[in-house]
Amino acid sequence: MSYAVITGASSGLGREFARALAKRGFDLGITARRVERLMELKEELTAKYHVDVAVYPCDLTDSLAMEGLIDSPLFDRPLDLFVNNAGMGHRGLFSSLSAKDVHVLLALNVTSHARLLHHVFSGMMQRKEGKIINVASVAGFGPMPWLALYGASKSFVLSLSLALAQEGRSEGVTICALCPGPVDTEFFESAGVTEFHFKKTLIAPETVVKYTLDALDKGRRVAIPRALFRMQRLVHALIPEGLLTRVTAHILKKGL
Repeated sequence: MSYAVITGASSGLGREFARALAKRGFDLGITARRVERLMELKEELTAKYHVDVAVYPCDLTDSLAMEGLIDSPLFDRPLDLFVNNAGMGHRGLFSSLSAKDVHVLLALNVTSHARLLHHVFSGMMQRKEGKIINVASVAGFGPMPWLALYGASKSFVLSLSLALAQEGRSEGVTICALCPGPVDTEFFESAGVTEFHFKKTLIAPETVVKYTLDALDKGRRVAIPRALFRMQRLVHALIPEGLLTRVTAHILKKGL
C-alpha cells in the first residue's frame, strides 16, 4: 500500500490532496493545527475509501513541535509521496506587519517547509525513490508589493523545489512545485483579504489537485493549473523587473 504524508491537511488544498490520494488507495499521515478537522477528515476517508489514516496535530511554527512531528509515527513508514502544503499569508504594507507576523510567516512558509523537506528528501535519496509536491504560488514568480513577505517566501519554495528536483532527478526522486493562482479556499480570509476583486480567476481546489497529481505523474517540475498563470510566468521572464514590480503593485493595491 502506498503511503503519503500531507501537511496543512485540515482545509483547502491539503484536505483535497488527502481526498484525492485516499481515492487512489494511499494510506495517509495528515497533520495540521486543528485536531477536530483532522479527525473529521480521518473519519470521512476511512469510511469512504477504507484506507489507514494517521493523525498528528502540530503547529509547524513551533520548532520543538515540528521536531516532534518528524519523530512521530507519521514518518515511521517509508514515504511514497510527501505533500509539503502548510502555509499562510499576510496582506498589506510590509511595515504594517508586527514582528510576530513576520516571525510566524517565515517559520511556517520557510523554516518548517525546508526542515521537513530536508528530512523527507534525504530519506528518499537514500532509498532512491519517492515523490514530493511543494506548494509554492504564482506569487513566487517575482516581487509582490502588498504581499511582499508571502511572495518572497513562495519564491524560496519554488527555487528550492527546482534545485532539489535536479538533485533528485538521477536518484529516482521526483519533485513538483505547485504554483496555483487564487484558489477557492480559506486562504484569503486568513490573510486578511476581505474584498477580493479577482474572483473570476478563482480555481476550485479539486481542479488544482487533479492537475498537480497528473503533472507529478508526468514528471513535471512545475505545475501551474491555469493557462493565464502559465503565461504570467513567461511575462515575468521577459519584462524588466522594475516595470513589472510597478505594474504588480498597481494591480495588487487596487485588487486587494
